[in-house]
Amino acid sequence: MKFERNEVIPPSLSYNYLYAKFRKKLINTACSLFEWENLPDSFDVNFLNAELIVHGRIGIITKSGRFYTVRGDVGGEINEYYKPTQYIYANPVLGSGSPFIGRNIAVIFLTSEDTAPNIYVGGLSALIESTASLLADNELSLSVAQKNTRLMLLADADNEATRNSAEQTLKAMYNGEPYKVVNRRMTDTFNVNPLVTIRPAESMRQLIENRQYIWSCFLQELGINSNFNLKRERLTTSEVDLNGECLDTLIDDIERTVLQGVEMTNTMYGTNITFKIRRYGEEQTNDDNTETAEEVVTTQQEDEKAGEDNE
Repeated sequence: MKFERNEVIPPSLSYNYLYAKFRKKLINTACSLFEWENLPDSFDVNFLNAELIVHGRIGIITKSGRFYTVRGDVGGEINEYYKPTQYIYANPVLGSGSPFIGRNIAVIFLTSEDTAPNIYVGGLSALIESTASLLADNELSLSVAQKNTRLMLLADADNEATRNSAEQTLKAMYNGEPYKVVNRRMTDTFNVNPLVTIRPAESMRQLIENRQYIWSCFLQELGINSNFNLKRERLTTSEVDLNGECLDTLIDDIERTVLQGVEMTNTMYGTNITFKIRRYGEEQTNDDNTETAEEVVTTQQEDEKAGEDNE
């Protein structure tokens, strides 16, 4: 059998292609914050995380003695605090229903705002979609700016003979020849016009800094201390830690709201599900503290041993 080689065609860097790329990356980044333990075997953790991130809510039902998560929306009459009382879902395998929240179904919400009715966008979808749009525009502009670095000049000639001579001369010089002798008449009828009037490197650097700023803003919303200070000098410690205290505003609300839904689930179904938000950076801090403590203990032991030897 003759082997046929498949030609790989690179994708066109359109806005839609780049938007889909960044949206996927941002959703995966947000999902990495969630840490679950003791989930039922019938749960799909990827589906659970994605539903909370994109839609802001997920229902938990029992069927034939097993627990399942279902996609749906809140509805029914509102209670005294203007909160919906029912969860409406339709699943091609599990069926459909509109059970009462806290009585016949447990519902986990992502944020406190997701518990309200008539939410236009749920979860972190608005944050993810706007960030993906900005990043797609930025990368598209960066691609154009990078291509513009190849546009150096546009030449014109009065006649065909001059044009041919000029092309041969330019090709020879681009191929490495250091100089070329031409007829003076050719230079009189040949003009060179630069296409790029700005420095491409400066434009590309600005776009790269903008991408850093956009990406860092998204990470800071998730409580990840990503410094978007664009000064080109060395950053001081106070500048690095400037926004550290306000990083947890959104993820604190997420953790508190999700834990309320987890508590409802455990109370209704007798499960033992646990949930927490991964705080990026805390692991490194704890490791540093542990290493420091170990160094202190080791130093103390060495000092005691030295004292015994002197005695």
